[in-house]
Amino acid sequence: MLAQLFGAVLAGAVNLAVWSTTISHFEAAQDLAGGRTTMPGCVRTAMLFGQYFPNPGIFPQGVESRPAPVVTALHAMLVEALGTFVLVLVIFLLIDRCNTAVHPAVVPPAIGATVAALIAVFAPQSQAGWNPARDLGPRIVAWAAGWGASALPGPGGGFWIYLVGPCVGSLLAGAVFFGALRISDDECENEKCK
Repeated sequence: MLAQLFGAVLAGAVNLAVWSTTISHFEAAQDLAGGRTTMPGCVRTAMLFGQYFPNPGIFPQGVESRPAPVVTALHAMLVEALGTFVLVLVIFLLIDRCNTAVHPAVVPPAIGATVAALIAVFAPQSQAGWNPARDLGPRIVAWAAGWGASALPGPGGGFWIYLVGPCVGSLLAGAVFFGALRISDDECENEKCK
């Protein structure tokens, strides 16, 4: 977990280094008064580092233009849990050593296609994080780079959903796979003998 978090912090730092000039130009062009410190406008640039709900990109004038909350924290957490559940369950099913129906060369593209499909469905709701380190690491970089409260804890303190949702979803996927779908080693060997 620490290695993933460290890698995500490094990735966030690279993201900042690559995009810092463009971010500054965007902030100036959009006349984001206060730049990185004034919510909710600063979320439009902070979302380059972490997820937000609903996806700020679906509001042309920014999240401040929405009339009322369209996605609650609980709803976003459940979306994160569901997306993670589906992704982890598909991975378990694809890499199961007793699964002889799928050629090993198909596994990586199938996982990638699953991620793409899930993003297409869930990104407008929660921006589809599905990995606590992938969200938290870059948020730490954004916080240190001046986004402050828009990065951590985020608008309404919502960063927690990207930690809790994926943990809940992956644990449920493991319970379903190992509790109901996985073929035991003995059964697997018996099937291969037939």
